Amino acid sequence: MGKCVHLISSHRRLKKTMKNSKMLLVASAITIAAASQAVIFTDPTGDVNVPGSPWPHLDITSVEVTNTDTSISFKYTVNGDLVATNWGKHLVVIRRAGAVDNTGYTLPDAWNRRASLSGGGNAFIGSWVDAPSNNQQNWTFDGTTWNQINTVSNNIQGPNMVTLTASLADLGITLGETITFDVFTTGGGGSPGNPGDTAVDSLTGASPTAWDQDITLQGLTYNVEAVPEPATMVVLGVAAAAALRRRKK
Repeated sequence: MGKCVHLISSHRRLKKTMKNSKMLLVASAITIAAASQAVIFTDPTGDVNVPGSPWPHLDITSVEVTNTDTSISFKYTVNGDLVATNWGKHLVVIRRAGAVDNTGYTLPDAWNRRASLSGGGNAFIGSWVDAPSNNQQNWTFDGTTWNQINTVSNNIQGPNMVTLTASLADLGITLGETITFDVFTTGGGGSPGNPGDTAVDSLTGASPTAWDQDITLQGLTYNVEAVPEPATMVVLGVAAAAALRRRKK
């Protein structure tokens, strides 16, 4: 009788262990699927050199790029308190493969800041922190001029973090393509015929020493991949758990 009770108890412990393993595999699969879409680009601190520096709220420390099947996000982390300072612009210039870029066009970017992407750009996100909503514009270049496609709101997530999210459709980006982009901060000004401030700090190391200095941004690449649905990852996790159970037998 004692041996029978021991076997039942062992069986229950085994079932509980297998259940926990199954849940862990499912959770891990979902987490890995989400994490695989995140790419973090870092930038040195203390590299802002325009007059009045250090301007830590314009000093980029990192940018995390992620995408879903319908949108792309750029999460800035800066070296200072952008909320308390309450000024500064956060911008992204992008080149989509196969689309006409703005090489040779009079404006280096949609806001005519003194920063142009090497090889040209054809999509642009411009945002500011000194407004509570409707503080982000999404633009594309049609071969002749820049066009504002949409106005949305950025997401200020703390004193030193802000996320810009744009729909892929707004920017003309399709799943599966590789984009070239650069991210930068700047001050004010900028309109056709009246260039604004330079790129105070960029992800690829722009370090101008004057507000009116023209800068070329070298650019980085990011693969806009399709994201597995959570349900798909659960199925894969369950299958993995089943395989583990068979091995235990």
